[in-house]
Amino acid sequence: MRAGVLQSDPRAAAVTVVGAAWVGGPMRDWSWNDLGIRPLVFPVLALAIGSAVPVLVRPAPVGFACLATLLATVAFMAWRRPGAHLALLVSGVLAGSFLASRAERATPLPTGTPVRLEGRLASVDIDARGGRGVLEVSRVDGVPARARTRLWWSGPGARPWAGQRVQLRAELRADLGPDSWGQYDVGRAARARGLSTSGRVLSGSLVPLSAPEPWRRWVAERRERFGRWTRDRLPRADDAALVCALAAGLRSELGAEWEDRFARSGLAHVLSVSGLHVAALGLVLAAVIAVLLRMVPAVVRRLDARRPAALVALPLVWGYVVFTGNQPPAVRSALMLSLVLLGRALQRHTDALNTLAVAAGVLLVVEPASVQDLSLQLSFTAVLALVLLAPRLRALVPVPSPDPLRPERWRRGLEQVREVLLGVCAASAAVTLASIPLVASAFHRISLVGWVVNVIALPVASVLTLACAVTAGAFCLSPALASLPLAVASLAARALLALVSAGAAVPLGTLSSPAFPWPATLAFALGLLGMALGVRRSGWLVVATLAVVLVRPVLGPHPPLELTALPVGHGDALLVSSRGAHLLVDGGGVPDGVDPGARIVLPYLRERGIRRLDAVALSHPHPDHALGLLTVLREVPADRLWLPAGIERGPLVDALLAAAGEARVEWLAAGERRALGEATVRVLSPPRDGAALWTVNDRSLVLHVSAAGRSVLLPGDAGAAAEEAWPVVTSTVVKVPHHGSRTSSSPQLVTSSEAWLALFSDGRGNRFRLPAPDVVERWRASGAEVLRTDVDGAIRLSLDEAGVRWETFRGRAGRLAIRPLAGARPPVHRPGDDPRGP
Repeated sequence: MRAGVLQSDPRAAAVTVVGAAWVGGPMRDWSWNDLGIRPLVFPVLALAIGSAVPVLVRPAPVGFACLATLLATVAFMAWRRPGAHLALLVSGVLAGSFLASRAERATPLPTGTPVRLEGRLASVDIDARGGRGVLEVSRVDGVPARARTRLWWSGPGARPWAGQRVQLRAELRADLGPDSWGQYDVGRAARARGLSTSGRVLSGSLVPLSAPEPWRRWVAERRERFGRWTRDRLPRADDAALVCALAAGLRSELGAEWEDRFARSGLAHVLSVSGLHVAALGLVLAAVIAVLLRMVPAVVRRLDARRPAALVALPLVWGYVVFTGNQPPAVRSALMLSLVLLGRALQRHTDALNTLAVAAGVLLVVEPASVQDLSLQLSFTAVLALVLLAPRLRALVPVPSPDPLRPERWRRGLEQVREVLLGVCAASAAVTLASIPLVASAFHRISLVGWVVNVIALPVASVLTLACAVTAGAFCLSPALASLPLAVASLAARALLALVSAGAAVPLGTLSSPAFPWPATLAFALGLLGMALGVRRSGWLVVATLAVVLVRPVLGPHPPLELTALPVGHGDALLVSSRGAHLLVDGGGVPDGVDPGARIVLPYLRERGIRRLDAVALSHPHPDHALGLLTVLREVPADRLWLPAGIERGPLVDALLAAAGEARVEWLAAGERRALGEATVRVLSPPRDGAALWTVNDRSLVLHVSAAGRSVLLPGDAGAAAEEAWPVVTSTVVKVPHHGSRTSSSPQLVTSSEAWLALFSDGRGNRFRLPAPDVVERWRASGAEVLRTDVDGAIRLSLDEAGVRWETFRGRAGRLAIRPLAGARPPVHRPGDDPRGP
C-alpha cells in the first residue's frame, strides 16, 4: 500500500487546529437546530448519498433526471409548505445518482490482447523506474470511443507530457475490484470515474501526436529539476526525500520503511500535500502579507490590510497546489480556503458548515465519483470533527476557560496558552476518533498515539510546509534564492523525522482492527453526532460499536480444520487454522512489484482478528512464495518458522530469518510431525537427504494436515519426480502443486489422493498461462470439485466430520458430505482457458 493510498491516510487533515481556525473560528457548542437552520447542509448531504449509489437511476437515467428537476422546482415554488424540504432532499439524491451514473459510463475497452489506443494524457508521473499516467481515450483501433484507462511504461522512448495527445499500443486488464476478504477496494473511486482498466504500454509504441502544453511542460520540468537540485544539496537522503515530497509532490524516493513509520505514528498525512499544508500555508501567507501592507501608511489609512492580503495570498496558494501536482486533498483544501479568503476580502462572515457544504457541493457536481474517494471522506470527516466534536471534547476536560476579567495580565496570558493547548488536544482527539471507521476499513489498524504525536508535530510540520513552499517558489525564480529556505526546511525535516521515529517506536502504539461493516459505521457516526450535539449517553453507542467490531472475529466459529487460499497472484499464500491455532504457508510475492503480504495477507489476518501466528512455513525459497512472508513476519509475531530441510541459504532465506525475529526456526524433513490446535501436521517431503531431488521446486516442504477425519495436502511447487517419493495418502482437499503446471499433478497423485476438492492458486491472466487446461480436467475427471483463486478470488474451506463447506470471495459456495464419484462431472471450459496449456 504505497503512495496512492497513504496520501489518503487518515489522521490526515487531522490535527488541524489551523483547519478549525479557517473553517469556523473559535470553538462553540452545536445543537440540532444549528444544523437545521443552515440551508445547504442537508441538500448537499442528499447529493452525496445519491452520488454514492449511481445504481439508483440506472433503469432510466433521463427519466430520473427529469423527476429530480421537477421535485426541485416544486420544492422552491412551495418552499414554506409541508413536504417541500422532503421533495428537495429526494431531488438531491436523484440528482447525485444521475451525475454519478453519467461519470462511470464509458466505452468498454478490450482486455487480454494488445490494442491500439489514441487519446490525451490527463496526468503523467515519472520516476526512476519509468512512468505512469491516465489516458483519456478517443479512439480504440481507429474506432471512436469515450473511455479512460491507467497506463504504465518503462525503458527508453518518448517522454510524454500531461495534456499531450498520443498514440500507443497497450495490453489492458480489467479492474474487478478486491479479490479477498479484508482487502480494501483502492480502485473503487477510479471505477466510479470510468477507470475500469489498466495496462502496460508495449515498448516503443508510444508516439506523440501533439506538442506538449508549454505551461504543463514548464511545471513538470521545474519539479524534476527541483528534485535533483535538492538531492544534490542535502547530505541526508531522508531529509531530501521529505522536502521533495512536500515542496514538489515527489514521493518516489521515500522508501517503504519510512512510509510505514509515518503510518504507525499517525503522521502519514504529512507525506502528501494535504489540507493541513494548504491551510497552514494560506493563513501564514495572508498574515505575512498583511503585516507587510501595514508598513505602508497609505494602505493603513484607506482599508483593512487583511482584505488585500487575502486576495494576494489566493494565487500564491493555487500556484503551490499546481506545482505539487494538483493532489486531490490539496485541491479540495484550496477550494475551501478560497471561500474563506474571499469572504475575508469582502468582509463577509464565513459560516463553517455552510462553507463546508458549498465546497462539498461544488466537488460533487464537478466530479460525483469523488464521494468514493477515501481522501475526500477523510478530509470532510476531519473538518466536521473539528467543527462539531472538538468543542464537546474540550468541555469534558474539567478545566475552566480563561477569565477575561482577571486583573493579572501574566496569569491571564498563561490561561490563554493553556486554553490553546487544550483546544489543540481536543481537535486532534476529535479527528482521530471520527476517523476510526474509515481508517480501520482502509488500513486495518488504529493509531493509539497519533493524536498525541500530531499535537507535538503540528508546529514542526507547519514550519516545514512553509519552508518547503518558499523553497519551491524561490527555486522557480532562481536556485540561488532557494538555498536559505532549503536549509530551514532541512532542519525542520530532520526534526520531524525524529518525531516520526519516536512515535513509530512506541510499544502498542497501533491496534490492529477488522474493517467496519456499514451498519457499524452508521452506528458509530450516529453516536459521535449525538455526542457533538449534546445528546446524553450517545458516547455509549460509540464505545459499544467499537467493542463489537473488535471482538466479533474472536467470537466467531473455530472449526477443527479450516483452509483459506489467498489470491496473491502467481504464488501461494495458505492459512491453515484449527481451533484458534494458525499456520501460514507461504505469502506470495512479486520482485519489484506490489507486495501481496501487505495488500492481501495482512488485511485478511487483521480481518480475522489474528494477532499472532503459531507457525509460519516456507515451502521453498522462490520469490512468489517467500517475499510476502517478510512483511507478514515484521507485522505479526510467530512462534515458529518452518523451513524445508537441506534448503540452501541465500539472500531470501537470510531476510526471512531476520524478519522472523525471536521465532523458533525448525528445519523439517519427511517423517516429522507437529501439532496445530486439534490438527496433526505430517511432513511428507523433503527427505533429510534430498540429493535425489534436483530442483528447488522438488525439494518443497510438503505438509499433510489432518483433523476430525478430514485432511489437507499442501505440496508447494513439487513436481512429478517428487510426487513419486511421497507415501500414498488420501486427502479431502489438495492444493494442486506448482499452480497446475504440466510438470506436476501426475495421474498417480490425482488418483491416490482421492480428493474431494482441488485448489488451484494462480494469478489472473498470468504470463505462464497456468493452470494448464489438461491438468484442470484431470482433477475434474477424478471427481474433485475445482476451485481457482484466479477465477474465484479468495477461497475458504471448513472441514469437520460432516464434510466440507466452502465459499469464495466471488460469491460461490457449496457443501460436500461425501466424495464425488470419478467421472461424474463433465468437463468445464472456463473463459481464459488456453487449450495449448503453458
